[in-house]
Amino acid sequence: MNDLLETKLDTVIVEDHPDCLIQLKALLPGFPGICLIGEAGDGKSAIELIQRSKPHLVFLDIHLPDMDGFQVLKHISHEPAVIFITAYHQYAVQAFEVNGVDYLLKPVSKERLERAINKVLQRSAAPYDAVLKTVQTLLSQKTKKIRFSIKRGDQLLVILQDQVFYFKVEDRYLYLCTYDKAFIYNSTLRQLEQSLDPELFLRINKSQIASLDKIRCLKRDYMNRYRVILQDKNNTALKISRKYLQQLKEKLDNLV
Repeated sequence: MNDLLETKLDTVIVEDHPDCLIQLKALLPGFPGICLIGEAGDGKSAIELIQRSKPHLVFLDIHLPDMDGFQVLKHISHEPAVIFITAYHQYAVQAFEVNGVDYLLKPVSKERLERAINKVLQRSAAPYDAVLKTVQTLLSQKTKKIRFSIKRGDQLLVILQDQVFYFKVEDRYLYLCTYDKAFIYNSTLRQLEQSLDPELFLRINKSQIASLDKIRCLKRDYMNRYRVILQDKNNTALKISRKYLQQLKEKLDNLV
């Protein structure tokens, strides 16, 4: 972290989600090179704040109540370094295209944050091979599903992927399960598995696919069998087949 001690960066956070804002503000004091000078929770406020304070660095959430982060950048004349914050991998490609220095996936880890800040300090250097590899990987995932349509009577509900906790097959039907509801989804588990982003969803047994971001913990019983405990209303417990256990542990470790 020596680089961080030598440079002071006036910094603004644009984030509408309270938990993410609190987490990021709690992490930043560990970086002496960062001087937090303001925060905004919507696009309009962000534009005014950035134009007025002219920060060196902006942590910018892609999803805001009134506009997205890319629209914010189009409305400012000041050009700060930008680190995008997102829950979706596919947005990272667009972030690079508008000269975002880096992107952070929620929840943000201190180690990943340090790498992003160091990249800001070294932005005149040639792009890292790892960054280029990441972009190539993300481009290959652009066709992955990010929303799901559910027929209910004469309505067509649209459910975003960050609202999905898990999918399950039960009584020959496939269900999409949110925080407190389950909807019949017109697909097969095999087709669904192929269309989902493997960095966000993982099959854990023959009849269920879990959202990695919605896992609270893994719990082992007295017979040494594991279950996934979700963060939904009922703290749903899903069995983990031994076939998928190691892969699940590796995926969760990469999220930390």
